[in-house]
Amino acid sequence: MEISSVNEILSWLSNGQAGFGSDQDMESKLRSLKELTRNKQNAEPLYTSSSFSLLYKFAFAAAPESLVAADEAKRCLANALTLEDRCVPIFLHTNGFDSMFKLGSSTIGNCSFQDEFLYARIMFLVTGKRGASIRDDLEKYRIPLTQILGQWLARHWLQIQDEQTNQSPDMDTSPRHTALMETLKLCFNISLFHPQVLKSAFPIEGYEDSESLLLAVITHLRKCPAHGAWAAIPHSVNLLTTVGNTQNNTKKASTYTAVFQLLYEYVDAMLEKTQWHTIQIADDHIIPLLTVISNIYLSYEADQEAQDYIKALFLIPSAERAVPLGRSNSSQAKILQLMNSSGPQTRDSISTFLYQVSDSDPKQFVENVGYGYAIGFLTSKGIALAPDDLPAECDGRAINPVTGQDIEAEEYEQAQRGLSEMTEEEKEIEAERLFVLFERLEKNDIINVKNPIQQAVDEGRFQEM
Repeated sequence: MEISSVNEILSWLSNGQAGFGSDQDMESKLRSLKELTRNKQNAEPLYTSSSFSLLYKFAFAAAPESLVAADEAKRCLANALTLEDRCVPIFLHTNGFDSMFKLGSSTIGNCSFQDEFLYARIMFLVTGKRGASIRDDLEKYRIPLTQILGQWLARHWLQIQDEQTNQSPDMDTSPRHTALMETLKLCFNISLFHPQVLKSAFPIEGYEDSESLLLAVITHLRKCPAHGAWAAIPHSVNLLTTVGNTQNNTKKASTYTAVFQLLYEYVDAMLEKTQWHTIQIADDHIIPLLTVISNIYLSYEADQEAQDYIKALFLIPSAERAVPLGRSNSSQAKILQLMNSSGPQTRDSISTFLYQVSDSDPKQFVENVGYGYAIGFLTSKGIALAPDDLPAECDGRAINPVTGQDIEAEEYEQAQRGLSEMTEEEKEIEAERLFVLFERLEKNDIINVKNPIQQAVDEGRFQEM
């Protein structure tokens, strides 16, 4: 039924009836087409050269009868490119770029943020799904691409500065931010397959290269009061890691030292200024950023200095081992606490990040986070540790491998605070934690003694405890 409706709309548009109807009729037809073709099966009639050529007449009209209709046609194209891979060669074979760029670089470069999002989305999908073979097309359209990207990046930079100083956190800037993110994603694809296109867009607003501008963008985005701006930071960093590969070693090192510090400050700001423990906040802001940091860390496998810098920023320092790891109020401790999040994506992403920053070494991982935090992740990955592999010290000082706490500090703490000083709730929490921990240790043959909590239950002494 839906497919027949799609065919009817395409027929209505192609037979010229759109020219005899009102703008509202045209908008309504294209809006219905957009909604119907969100389903891949329904959209099958759209996956043809004739349908794409028809949509170009509305999406890329030099003087569209209706701007709304033009945008709906662009969304139909984006839907098709998203759902069906064979639509990318259709777009190229029907000269989709020619149809788009005939509007002129100035027109596209100065379009609304909503249109920028749609243009960038279409180009992102085409460049991303085409892969390295898109290079010839990027070279063919190099001049309009560099002009358009230069205009888009320049105005975003000016808007970011304005937003930082003049806007309040509750102002709706979503069209601007979604456009920025889509443009950054497009720039990322272009930097992979034809970096010279992006380089040719500079200088922009006094910045000679993309690295310098992106550093400024990241710095200012972090200070923007509107949280929607923060979502663009991972895309900025992702792009920076790609364009940074062309730098000389000296510039590369100085650039990434600044980037690492900015990333840490951003994570710290997220943990301080928001309810960092909520799953949605972690998934939307912290997890994407830590994923990018992991990628940066892995890309610097041969650069020990860069990796050590990341470790110093994101791993708990020795000074915090006076208490069990994760018990302090530092950003590193809060990141560690997210390993126990009730959200599986947050829990797994944080654990993977800390494991990779521990050089994917199980023993180093346990030393950095404590066996109590590490065991769940290691077990889920099928990684076993022998008793002799548990770290006994860190930086020359004996530690409790389970909690990561300095042994001397632990003994002092125990002497100062006995069981009698604990509240009933604290006793229950501690008993439950120890029960689960001993079960895991015994199951993995790390210890061979009876679980004292289980023994207390068997002997009827649990209430006494």
